[in-house]
Amino acid sequence: MTKEQKEFQIELFLNRARMIQNDILDLDHLGFSLDNLQNEKRGLEILQSFPEQLLKESRDMSTCYQVLYCFENDLREIINDVMDESFGPEWCEQKVRDSIKNDVKKRRDAEKNSVYFARVDDPLYFTTLGELKEILSDNYEVFTNHFRSQKFVEELLFQINRLRIVVGHNCMLEEMDMTTLMQNIERWYKIK
Repeated sequence: MTKEQKEFQIELFLNRARMIQNDILDLDHLGFSLDNLQNEKRGLEILQSFPEQLLKESRDMSTCYQVLYCFENDLREIINDVMDESFGPEWCEQKVRDSIKNDVKKRRDAEKNSVYFARVDDPLYFTTLGELKEILSDNYEVFTNHFRSQKFVEELLFQINRLRIVVGHNCMLEEMDMTTLMQNIERWYKIK
């Protein structure tokens, strides 16, 4: 076995270990599923066909994706909980800019015509991080007990979103930007 082949095998092993770690998290949070194991196996088979460099990059970026996924969906829950408590279940119709509602409607309609299963029906899951920032900013008066400063929240979400866009387009972040992303997410949870 050549050095490159050994390195490739090590990369595959590390990738499998990360996937097992994710499965363990799934077991704790979502319950056991054989489908998850089948999807992991299928994913590993597919991954073997990609160049080594892409595998390495994807492994490096996987933590960024996971952190952003959790952060963005946690933000959706925070916004929904606070807005629902403050304005009732119809808050979205009353308190969200028309431009955001129109974009959400377009995304939902496009997804209805897709051959794939649709997301949950909650309109917040059709918003971008930038739109979530706007909803929060437009209604900041009900979030004053949750965050220390509107300007700080807006700036922090702006910075996180800039890096999220890079990750969302499957591009590599520089090491310094990965560190900045993690620090900004940590800052967010210190201001909550």
